[in-house]
Amino acid sequence: MGASLSRLLGFSRVGVLLFLLYSFSELSSRSKRLALLALGLLYYAWRLRFFSRRWALPPKGAAVFITGADTGIGRSTALLLNSLGFKVFAGVLSNQAGDALAGQAKHREELVPLICDVTQASQIEQAVSTISAATNGQLWGLVNNAGVALADGPVEFVPMSRVQRTLDVNLMGVWAVTRAFLPLVRQARGRVVNVASVNGFMVWQFHSAYCVSKYGVEALSDCLRLELDPLGCFVACIEPGGIATEIWVQARQMLVECWNEMGSKCWEVYGKRDVEATFRQIAERSPQHSEPLVVAKAICHALSSPFPHVRYKVGAGAGTLGFLKKCPQSWQDACFRKLFSGCMTNVF
Repeated sequence: MGASLSRLLGFSRVGVLLFLLYSFSELSSRSKRLALLALGLLYYAWRLRFFSRRWALPPKGAAVFITGADTGIGRSTALLLNSLGFKVFAGVLSNQAGDALAGQAKHREELVPLICDVTQASQIEQAVSTISAATNGQLWGLVNNAGVALADGPVEFVPMSRVQRTLDVNLMGVWAVTRAFLPLVRQARGRVVNVASVNGFMVWQFHSAYCVSKYGVEALSDCLRLELDPLGCFVACIEPGGIATEIWVQARQMLVECWNEMGSKCWEVYGKRDVEATFRQIAERSPQHSEPLVVAKAICHALSSPFPHVRYKVGAGAGTLGFLKKCPQSWQDACFRKLFSGCMTNVF
C-alpha cells in the first residue's frame, strides 16, 4: 500500500509539473509544446520505472557466493557485500588467500572462505554442499567472477593449451558453477551476476581467446536470464573496462611467454609484439584504470536493487567502447588499428 501511494503521489507531482511546463512555456509552436509534453512524460516514466519490473529485495543476511575472491574485483566485492550485511561465501584458490580476505572483513563471522577452483568439479560440489548446509538450501546471489587472461597472439599461432585453459576458466567454469548452484538460487528466487568484460561486446587483434570466452559469458547470461525469468530469478552481466587489478601485473609476463612460445614462424608472418610498447601505448591512449570498487558497487546494485540492470558498463573506457560499438564496423576497425600501431616489430 505504501509503495502504491508513493507512486501515485509521484505521478501527481509529474502531472503538476507537466501542466506548468505546458501552460507557461514561452514556446509558441503547438508542435513544440506537444513535443515538450511527450519528452516530459517519457522522462518521468523512466524515472519512476513505469515500464520496469520490480524485483524482490534480498532478505536480511542473504547469502552470496562469489568466485575468484582472492584478489581484485572478487576481493573488493566480497568485502563490500560483507560490510552491507550479506552472508558471504568467498571462493578462493588457497587457504592463505582465504585467511587474508577474512582478516579484512568488517563482520568476520559472516565471511566464509571456501577453496573453489572453478575447473575442478569436486571443489564445486564441496562448495555447494557446504553452502547448502549453512543456508538451508537457499542462495540469494551467485557471482561468477573468476577469470584469467593467459593467451595473446594471432589465431593461427596462439598455443591451443593457453586457449583451452582460458575457455575452461572464463566460460566453462561459469557454466559449471552456475549449473551446480542453480537449485539453491531457484529456491531463494535469487539472482545470478556474471562478470564479463568490454571484450564481451568489443574485440581487438591478438586477443581472440579472451574475447571468445567473454562473448560466451554474455551469450550464456542472456540465455540464462530468459530461462530463469519465469521462475522469479534475475540474471545480470557486468562489463568492466580498465580496472586496476593484479591481472595487469601478470599480463606483462604472460605476453612475453606467449609470444616466445609461438616462435619465429609466427614472428615472420605477423611480426613480434613489443610488450613494453604495448603497455606504453595503452597507458598513453587509454583513460586511467578504475579501482575494483566501482565494479563491486555495480555487482551490489545488481544483487540488491529492486530495479537491477541487465548490463552494467563500468570502469575506465567502458562507456566509450559501448558508444564505439554502435558506430560502423569500419570505424571500429580503424580505431583499433590506430591504437595498436607501433606494438609490433619486424625481427626478420
